[in-house]
Amino acid sequence: MVLLVSGSWAALFLLFAQVNQVFRDLHYVGSCHITPREKISECKDIINEGTCWCRHGCNFIDGRCIEVGILLGQRCEHNYQCTGTNHATLCLRVQSHKVCSCQQDFFAIEDKCFRDRVSINENCVRDDQCTGTENAYCDKRATQNMSTCRCITGYVNKNLKCFKGNRRLYESCDWSEQCTGTTGSMQCRLVEGVKICHCQDGYSVFHGNCLKANLSLDEPCYVQAQCEGKLNTTNCVKNNDSIQLTCQCNAGFIRRKDVCLQADKALYEECQVDEQCRDKPGGGVCRQILHRKMCLCDDGYIEDRESLKCRKGDKKINDTCEINEQCNGTKNANTCHFVEMESRGICTCNQRFQWIEGRCLEVGRFMFEACDQQQQCNGTTNANVCKSFGNKTLCYCNNGFLEFRGKCVEDKKNVRRVL
Repeated sequence: MVLLVSGSWAALFLLFAQVNQVFRDLHYVGSCHITPREKISECKDIINEGTCWCRHGCNFIDGRCIEVGILLGQRCEHNYQCTGTNHATLCLRVQSHKVCSCQQDFFAIEDKCFRDRVSINENCVRDDQCTGTENAYCDKRATQNMSTCRCITGYVNKNLKCFKGNRRLYESCDWSEQCTGTTGSMQCRLVEGVKICHCQDGYSVFHGNCLKANLSLDEPCYVQAQCEGKLNTTNCVKNNDSIQLTCQCNAGFIRRKDVCLQADKALYEECQVDEQCRDKPGGGVCRQILHRKMCLCDDGYIEDRESLKCRKGDKKINDTCEINEQCNGTKNANTCHFVEMESRGICTCNQRFQWIEGRCLEVGRFMFEACDQQQQCNGTTNANVCKSFGNKTLCYCNNGFLEFRGKCVEDKKNVRRVL
């Protein structure tokens, strides 16, 4: 409020008579050339007339010129004087005198008032402002040129509160976002009345970490126990040139599409593919026998039922052998005979056969039985000749012997003696 006083003495006298009490603190003069009596007022020349004004920095309040714009910490009498510092609008008594002080919810640092109890995500200038949320600080990284209160390192913001983060497996928690201290333990679960960090669904504890469980072929893994999603796939290894460990078939198994099948199947064991039967020489065929598929020997090999091995077939006379069935390369030489001196078996002519002129021929042939070589004709005494009869060759009596009643007897006198 500003009071104007005219230079006219008559007007001043009348005004003074009415409000003389109001002007007790002002020195009104007829000319502004006269120095004011008090520092808080001054005389200004307005249209050639002197008028008393409160000086700059003072306002006319309650009939007095009162200094305003007082700064934080400076002396004051009334709240309205404290306008020099933002948010320092209270004139409060401090010890023996009153000074301009920060308003409620603000606090003084040096010559400024800062907002107190600032919460998460609200603007701030200093760390000690962020007391509205426990475990918060003022993040001064520019975000639209403004700093904001954030959770301190090691804490996470959830619902505008800072909770301790990096919680490990089985440690207490309030929210899943806290559970980052153990790989894969991303859930805060209520277990027997207590909330703890727990493995998320589909994960299990392996060596103190939560890792994905029940993995299948080719899925990345860290330990073998993860690989239980497919039968016989508990091998966690590097596959080919990959640097990543993945679930693969167990040792002793082979892969067929997305299934691991047992390898090294024995003869006559059930199988699904040929590769299961190929771990042994001569074994490599999975064949359907009636309603069942089983491992059998390749072509050119013979099944040894006793040892359950595949033996090389088509063995010829005098070839090494283990079983008779191998000796099928020479006709009538189907016997594997163990030669003790040589400690091995060899293919020989069958019983009642002999090796004659490059063939195994039946011996012990009787008279009139078919023959190819004379050595065959030793079934009838003195009938050791293989003789042609038309288009046939038959065993017959030796020279000097005659056939008589199925026997070979000496000619003439012997015949007469018999008669």
